[in-house]
Amino acid sequence: MLNNCLDFESHFSLSHTTNNFVDTARVNHDFEGNIYPSPNGQGETGDVPHNSNDKGLEINERINFDYRLSANHNLNLNTLINYARRQPNDDIASRHAGFVIGGFPSKKTGVVSGLTWEAKLLDRKLTNMLSVKYFHLHSEIEDLTSYEMIEAPKKKSNTTSQIGWIEAMKYEPFKGFHLKASYQRAIRLPNSQELFGDGIITFPAAGLKPEKSHNFNLGFLIDKNNVLGLSRLQFEVNGFYMQVSDMIKLMKQHMAAGYVNAERVHIKGIETELKLDISPTVYAYGNLTYQDVRDVLEHLPGTQAPNPTKGLRLPNIPYLFANFGAEYHSDQLLKNWYVKAFWDGKFTEEFFYFWELTELQKRRIPRSFVNDIGLLLTYKNRYSIALECHNLMNKEVWDQYRRPLAGRTFHLKFRYVFSKGIL
Repeated sequence: MLNNCLDFESHFSLSHTTNNFVDTARVNHDFEGNIYPSPNGQGETGDVPHNSNDKGLEINERINFDYRLSANHNLNLNTLINYARRQPNDDIASRHAGFVIGGFPSKKTGVVSGLTWEAKLLDRKLTNMLSVKYFHLHSEIEDLTSYEMIEAPKKKSNTTSQIGWIEAMKYEPFKGFHLKASYQRAIRLPNSQELFGDGIITFPAAGLKPEKSHNFNLGFLIDKNNVLGLSRLQFEVNGFYMQVSDMIKLMKQHMAAGYVNAERVHIKGIETELKLDISPTVYAYGNLTYQDVRDVLEHLPGTQAPNPTKGLRLPNIPYLFANFGAEYHSDQLLKNWYVKAFWDGKFTEEFFYFWELTELQKRRIPRSFVNDIGLLLTYKNRYSIALECHNLMNKEVWDQYRRPLAGRTFHLKFRYVFSKGIL
């Protein structure tokens, strides 16, 4: 806090990663288990073998100014600056292709800055928030000239600036009951993973545009303490309708995949959440979401041909899913120890992983129900150990692109806090 009216915060993060992908197999395997020599002499993925040494750097700086104009009015300025760079190297792939193809060197700079005015009116029963945001993206990416990799990648630049805004209201007619409504002109800049790809399975998308949408939300929230024998009850319901253009989506292209702008999509749905503080030490929650995501594009991009998928539900997006769980937590069970034990459940209804244009195409990902359990022990807020078991029942589960996920796995994490704060 700089003075009684102005608060200032700054958060800086830096991450550096190194990835190594080795694919020098001299034989290939098909889906029926047959073995045959690699068509390229070496490698099973793509047109060239790989032994990569890829380095990534990502820097984030978030600056936040919060200024209290009066008891009921507040101004907030929040700015996020992001810089990401990918420096791949793959000598064996480059030798095989005849030109430098060791992945796709890429970098991007993104800026999101927003100014928000919050006002509390009608004896503080009505809260109104008006926000304007500026989005800027500049990227330089070595991108493919063809999927056959017969020409060296060429550098492509992409610069865009967009303005978004939001108007949101919350009204509390009586204590503990809130009505909520909002409209948002939302902009989402593509992230580094979507732009850069991984150079092997996911190709770069140098021309990817920001995702834009008109979002409408209407709902209510009940938040009560000491009700029905519970320490606290929270129940929320929200209905939403979204008109999305240039939706960013991962799509299969040839033998690999890449992110594309999926033109125009309409989304409507409802979500509900229940949180219960059953006692000071026992907590439970559950949420359910239904979303109907439909393609509304009239014609195929760049043509007057009718779009065969118009009106169909988009593949690779679950339309009905739920999460629920419970936890026990206490700092009184053992002296100087904080103990938390939890159970989480995840349910996803069956959905499509490709367009279902006929009844004969049963390209579906089956319904799944997965359970996780865990235990966290913290000593004097400094030492902690966490033990978790994911997919407790060892169910067969798939991601949204029909790729198998891990069965039962065990996780162990230690944490030590060197300092609780810096003056």
